[in-house]
Amino acid sequence: MTTQAALPLDVLAYVRSARSSWPAPVSLPWVVDPEVLESRRSRRSWSGPLAPVSVAAALEAARLLDAALWPGEEPLGATVVTPDEGMLMQVDLAAAPALVLWHGDVEAAIAAHGGAGYRLLLTRGGAAAATFLLHIQQHGGVGCLTDGLLPPLRDDVPPAGRLALIGAAFGVPAEEED
Repeated sequence: MTTQAALPLDVLAYVRSARSSWPAPVSLPWVVDPEVLESRRSRRSWSGPLAPVSVAAALEAARLLDAALWPGEEPLGATVVTPDEGMLMQVDLAAAPALVLWHGDVEAAIAAHGGAGYRLLLTRGGAAAATFLLHIQQHGGVGCLTDGLLPPLRDDVPPAGRLALIGAAFGVPAEEED
């Protein structure tokens, strides 16, 4: 686990002074096992989908993080789809068994926060997606984040009035070759 002492003091001073409105540290009902972080590897192929209960648990972890760090904000949406090459700039990710897309209401975010609203949505989407991937790894899955989403993704994705922020292709990894 990284401690504050591991960071240069000038970085800590900058972060502390950068925004006085950053939320206070949050205690969440879950943690990511440090062994998960140490065991991460690059994978290029999948053998199949994850169990729906594992996906649901990872989506819930992402939702809890978003609600805890940004209380009072409109919740992000998450839609799980089967990817195809027409959806992604990284066509190799279309081979993944599933893709989760986080989406948000840009107009509402800008109305609430001005020009920073869009950046806030992107930050929240990135945090949710990273949390999701760490949690699917705890359930035997692997994945890859992508912001290479090609519009229109599909008629129903993202829902009307919402913008796709980030995606994560995921599934069960194929056996490693020597």
